[in-house]
Amino acid sequence: MHSKNFKKQILEFNKFLKSNKNNINLIALSFLHVLRPQYDLIKNFNNFDFKYRILYHLKFTLNKIFENLFTRSKKKKHLPRDVDVLIVSNLINIKNLNKNHDFYFGNLQQDLIKNGINCHSIFRNFTIHSVNQIRKKSKINAHHYLDDFDKLKYEIKYFFIAIGEFLKFKFNITNTNQIKKYKKLFSFFNFLTGISSLRFSNLIINFIKKNPPKIILITLEGHSWERVLSYKLKKRFPNLIVIGYQFSVISKNTNSLFLKLGKNFETDFIFTKNKIHKKLFVKKGFNPNKIKVLGNLKKSNIKMIKNKKLNNIIICPEALNYENEVMFEFAKKCAREIKDFNFIFRQHPNYDKDFISEYKNLFISRKSLHNDLLNSKILIYRGSSVCFEAATYKILPLYLKIKNEISIDPLYKFQKKEFKILTVKDLKKIIYNNSSISKKINMLTKKNLQFNLKQDTSIFKKILNDK
Repeated sequence: MHSKNFKKQILEFNKFLKSNKNNINLIALSFLHVLRPQYDLIKNFNNFDFKYRILYHLKFTLNKIFENLFTRSKKKKHLPRDVDVLIVSNLINIKNLNKNHDFYFGNLQQDLIKNGINCHSIFRNFTIHSVNQIRKKSKINAHHYLDDFDKLKYEIKYFFIAIGEFLKFKFNITNTNQIKKYKKLFSFFNFLTGISSLRFSNLIINFIKKNPPKIILITLEGHSWERVLSYKLKKRFPNLIVIGYQFSVISKNTNSLFLKLGKNFETDFIFTKNKIHKKLFVKKGFNPNKIKVLGNLKKSNIKMIKNKKLNNIIICPEALNYENEVMFEFAKKCAREIKDFNFIFRQHPNYDKDFISEYKNLFISRKSLHNDLLNSKILIYRGSSVCFEAATYKILPLYLKIKNEISIDPLYKFQKKEFKILTVKDLKKIIYNNSSISKKINMLTKKNLQFNLKQDTSIFKKILNDK
């Protein structure tokens, strides 16, 4: 599943996107924008799971439709006048409703307001609840929530766009020279993946059309919706500044984040967490004057934390289903074979199933990440950004490899071979060698502040003043 053939396939997808960059409906197809050569990020094309992709999403969609129909609608708010910055974020858990601390942007909105910058946030609804229910419970005036769906006439229009692009592709009207090898594998369901990007961009435009802000700030990972939204905002609002905040990890084989399809599809500025990531963008051909270091928004006060050095090992997967499942299987093997250590498994909040432990030394954590890191000696990770916090808590990060995969290690510049594990046997060799653990932690501690820079909100004022 983690074959290096993924890389060849991704390169073909990139060529196909470049050769059709004048067709926004093809750029909108999310499955073509592969973030990195990782199983979950490419399986939707190679192993299209009809039962899950159709039945699950149909059930999810119908549930929201009925909830919106039977929940009394609160009058929709439009963006008020004189907003300097509009942050576009996601609500992924109803527990985060009415909290000022954002999952992606931390306390940025509050910090900007304190500095005299009028800032509002709008959220896409990724919870199981209807947007009408969320608006009913919302108590923060500067927080807004996008509709779950567009107007019926537009939803029909998006569906027919998908049909049209599929037929043009199958009958060679679309340029398919760059992707001949995979053409037969494309199905109509792949072309439905563009609907969400087209819908989202239209909902944002309708929300701001009466009173456009001066700046729109979005997350930046390399998804199709980022390019579609940037393109449509620039076309509709020429004076609007679009900024992308690159908040997630960058591995050696990161792909779509650095894919260049033309300035129309790029944000006006790219904000990064640190200087290291800024250098990577410059190296990939992006204008250094348009890349600013905003800092790590999830860490307002970065300082080294003295760890209690307990015999706890924390295991942190990222949001993808496969990553949660494969790491939980590894956690079970560890708990079975290593009895004198406790294993703390933190399933990602986006993962929609519950894990159950059969072992006394394997715990499914419900505590805060801070608490778990504070009480752990070692971190096992793959693509999770938690690995950057390891040195802050003075714990050892170990990268879990999978046979025949292309590495997704965010610490690839610093992580040595002996601190990458494939089996429980590899883990045993490391955890009983305290001297090697101490040396590695000391090295990472020195590198830590390079990755976790404090936020610098002054760059917003500079951009607004230059506008």
